[in-house]
Amino acid sequence: MKPRLLPIFVLLLTGCTALQAQVEFRVIGAAQRIDKIMESDFYIAEIQDERNFTANLGIVNRGADCDIKRPLIAESEFFSNLKSRMNGWLMHDAEAVPVVLRVKQLYLWEDLRRELEDGEGYIRLHLLFDAPGKPTQEVAVTLSGDQLTVAKGHSPRMEDAFFRCLQYYQERWENQDFREMSQTEAWASDSRGLQTASNFLDLKQGRTNAFPGKLKRLMGRLERYRLRNRDQHERHNFYALKDGNELFIRGNAYPGGAHYYTRVLEKGRYLFLVDRVHFPIKSTFVDAGIPSGKTVGILIDMQTGMPQIVTDELIAEVLKPYPDLKKQYLFQNILDYPVQLDRVRKVIAEVNSRS
Repeated sequence: MKPRLLPIFVLLLTGCTALQAQVEFRVIGAAQRIDKIMESDFYIAEIQDERNFTANLGIVNRGADCDIKRPLIAESEFFSNLKSRMNGWLMHDAEAVPVVLRVKQLYLWEDLRRELEDGEGYIRLHLLFDAPGKPTQEVAVTLSGDQLTVAKGHSPRMEDAFFRCLQYYQERWENQDFREMSQTEAWASDSRGLQTASNFLDLKQGRTNAFPGKLKRLMGRLERYRLRNRDQHERHNFYALKDGNELFIRGNAYPGGAHYYTRVLEKGRYLFLVDRVHFPIKSTFVDAGIPSGKTVGILIDMQTGMPQIVTDELIAEVLKPYPDLKKQYLFQNILDYPVQLDRVRKVIAEVNSRS
């Protein structure tokens, strides 16, 4: 089996009335923590956003079971403010060379449970530096594990990633050690958070990585699977696995459990799967009228990475661009009557074929 480890994480929820709490998001801007200065012969003239994934800057997991997932949204003038901050770290004269900074990838993921003080975080930043008369330089930074803690906040950690990239580029400039584009350098660790987030991005970009393992179906009607090797299962926390043409999403990537993968029933713009969800007593989902223990449909929007519980309102939103399907497929009280999920699957398959 050659499972496919996939990107994204994202990962986030929509604007349906029944789940209004899910649409909350965190706005992230430039921090003001780093006060170091580097002498340089260049400055950042422009920052160009060339990311393939621009729906958000990542996902924040909250709640006792990480059942609350919120997107990180960049504030207005986010990159302009970053450019000012980066130039504030450079001491240069009037003859300094203008450098164009191209952002190829920027993604933040974090997992904070109530019992953890610091939680687990992950940042991936991939930049290209273009200077006149010099080869384009590629610098990639991955921060996770001991290199950052959730308690420090989103903005300072993202600022730190940009500072490290700039520092690394300055060292190359100073030593005239310019390298070929194929040589990407990164700081990395093997934290579970890194695996979860980077696998979502891999999924988003269609990357395939070989992973030795076998999936075993768990007992019961639900499409739940786990790695046959228990030690291997506990050691890895992949966002998704692929076995042949079948795709499997880790339960805690949406409001499911942490110890299994659920088979995706429909793939495309939307991933559709069915699972029984369990929430803590004080969960936002319970407050929104979704009792724990319900079998529900899960929709993951691959444009945003956001997992959403299927409700009448959500389906109506998905079908807005397709009035013919809206007339053909009528839904009422999906949460109370999950037998309708078979029809939900059919309409999602049709929407995916048109996307």
